[in-house]
Amino acid sequence: MSTVIHEQVERARRGEHPGVVARMRSGWAVLHEWQFPAGWCVLLADPVVGTLNDLGGESRRVFLEDMALLGDAVLRATGALRINYEMLGNQAPALHAHVVPRLESESEAMLRQPVWLYPASEREDPAHRFGIDKHEGLRRSIAGAIGAQEAKRAEGVLMWQRAASFAARAHAGQVRKDGATPYCAHPFRVAMTVRDVFGCDDWVCVAAALLHDTIEDTPVDYDDIAEGFGDEVARCVVAVTKDMRLAEAERERAYDEQIRAADWRAKLVKLADVYDNISDRLSRTDEWSARRLVDRAERAIALAESEREHPWVGGAIEAVRAMVGDALDDRKGVEGVRA
Repeated sequence: MSTVIHEQVERARRGEHPGVVARMRSGWAVLHEWQFPAGWCVLLADPVVGTLNDLGGESRRVFLEDMALLGDAVLRATGALRINYEMLGNQAPALHAHVVPRLESESEAMLRQPVWLYPASEREDPAHRFGIDKHEGLRRSIAGAIGAQEAKRAEGVLMWQRAASFAARAHAGQVRKDGATPYCAHPFRVAMTVRDVFGCDDWVCVAAALLHDTIEDTPVDYDDIAEGFGDEVARCVVAVTKDMRLAEAERERAYDEQIRAADWRAKLVKLADVYDNISDRLSRTDEWSARRLVDRAERAIALAESEREHPWVGGAIEAVRAMVGDALDDRKGVEGVRA
């Protein structure tokens, strides 16, 4: 089935769509043919699919992120009161998202309603039709705001790429408790847990997850991390680093206190750390070590409770709880087979 969305995407690909604002990761940001309110944009999925439900997990996430990023850009360019987001697909059954600024110039009554309820004679007044010359300044403003956000995202990607290389070098030659797995597998999995299980795309947090054991287990110090990745990353790594000079009981108390005093990032990294340790080790370790892993998970949850209202931390707490339960069930199953 060919729709107006298919046609617009084809024109954008050929460089013939006059309203293109930017090529985004998931598709094309274009100005709507009717600029009422001014700044109304549409995100067109490319490749074209029927609905959001037809996209796989990662593609779906990227489309929604791009929609929000486009909304941020429109908000910045127009000074809107807020942004409305709509995915309908009733008249054109192909995935696209309307990103509509709601402006102070609109009446209070209309601001409470979707733009579709404006009379067509007003919304589609010829004075509001998109024009290259008339709307070029607006198009450039939105494109510039998108570009600035993409540059910031690219900088974050570069940060975690450098952090991954740094961690691999720092942990070179170290292995996990199984005596075979390279140790750097652990910080890599912790970072993937932060990003893909907990859904956190904060690059400072992802970088800190990659580096979280470097001060504790390698010759790396605070200054090395601060110089390479900034003070925010370094502070987070220090917060999840134990002082191995102290006796165990004192060390664990001091460790809990510094995580409790740290911001949400340190708590999220610690939750990811115990999540990985449990998923990797709980079902195949001895009883004493298993109790120790569960205790550490419960401590990490308790320390994170003060940040539960943070959207990433709250979800992470529940993910760790679920992982502990699943791992304990697996352990019981293994012990039952052994018996």
